[in-house]
Amino acid sequence: MSSVSPSTARARFPRHFTLWQVATILWLLARQCYILVTPDFVFSARGLAITGAEIAIGLLCIYLLRRGSGADAVYANPGTERPLVLASIIATLLGVILGAALGACAGFFGGLMVANLTDMSCFEGACAYFALFVGLAGLVVGAVAGGVLAVWRVNRRKLKPAA
Repeated sequence: MSSVSPSTARARFPRHFTLWQVATILWLLARQCYILVTPDFVFSARGLAITGAEIAIGLLCIYLLRRGSGADAVYANPGTERPLVLASIIATLLGVILGAALGACAGFFGGLMVANLTDMSCFEGACAYFALFVGLAGLVVGAVAGGVLAVWRVNRRKLKPAA
C-alpha cells in the first residue's frame, strides 16, 4: 500500500474538491429534474431558489479553486501563515450558532430536570417559564463559549516561518 505525503494530498485538494462539487451539482440537478417531472411531488419557488443557490455556491467554489488561481500553492504549503480573517469570522459565526443551539438545548433540558426534581409548581406555567429562562441562559453561555472555542481552534496552529 503506498502512502501519500500530507503536502501532496493537500496539493490535490482543489482538484478533488472540484470533482466533489461537480458530483454534488449533478445530483442537485438530477433531483430537481425528478421533482419537476414526477406528478406526485409538488415544487415551490422556495425549493427552486434553494437548489439554485446551492448550485451557484458550488459553481463559485469551483471558480475559486480553478487552475491558475494559486489555490494549489496555498494547500501545498500549510501552516506557514496565520489563517485568513475570513476563516476566523466564519469559524466564529459557526461556533456561535452551534454553541447557542447546544447551550439552549442543554439549558432547557437542565431547567426541566431541575423543575421536576424540585417539584416546582406548574401553576400558570411557572415550571415552563423557569425551563425557558434557563434555556435562554444556556443559549447565551453556549454562544459565547462556542465563538471563543471556534476562534481558538482556527488560530491554535503554531506559526512556522514563511519561506
